[in-house]
Amino acid sequence: NPRLPDSSVMFVDGKRVPTSVDSIKRYADDVWSAREKYYGLGLMVKCGVEVDFFPEISDEILHALEDRLIELRLVGIHRIDDLSFENEGQTLKLLEKYTVPELLKKYYALVRQASTYRLFDYVAHLDYYRRHAPENKLDEMVRTDFDFIGTTLETLVENEIGIEVNTSALRHGLKEYYPNMALLNKARRAGVMIRYLGSDAHSLDQLAYDFVDGEVIVYETNLHDISEG
Repeated sequence: NPRLPDSSVMFVDGKRVPTSVDSIKRYADDVWSAREKYYGLGLMVKCGVEVDFFPEISDEILHALEDRLIELRLVGIHRIDDLSFENEGQTLKLLEKYTVPELLKKYYALVRQASTYRLFDYVAHLDYYRRHAPENKLDEMVRTDFDFIGTTLETLVENEIGIEVNTSALRHGLKEYYPNMALLNKARRAGVMIRYLGSDAHSLDQLAYDFVDGEVIVYETNLHDISEG
């Protein structure tokens, strides 16, 4: 994001460096080295990226994501007006600026825009805006009868983009995964692919968090995908 240069970074050799074609390729090379190392031990390591989407995303970066070494491409909406849902204070600022329907309308417009690139395989943590939602707004945020939600799900189907079920919501103090069950079932009825289970692990102890229960929900997971890792 050209307006937030400090957030557009990667770690290479333990150092923060700007996200670039070179740093993405370095990352992919390292993952494939791990794939070769552990394949003989029965572990399939795949190369994936999650992209924080914003309208001004660089064509150069998008082109780099087409590299054959990258096998899974997630897209996530983390910000509206450069204010992050990862930050409680910034989420509250957004809810002061917009009503819940207005905010969610802008959010799902970005999801639809990202899907039109037909580059991404699935959307990460679809209703991430719940992360720091105050109690007095949460009920309205989990409504699924907004017209723009149905339109967004139709767009995902048209562009063959799936959604993940992300268990990190429980770590964030919420009672349901991302997306919540009402939204997940609405997506399922709309024909959206639901084939991925993620824990959004930022440390080893978070890896595959609550997957035993999560696997029951993501029953569409294709056995062929599992056989490939």
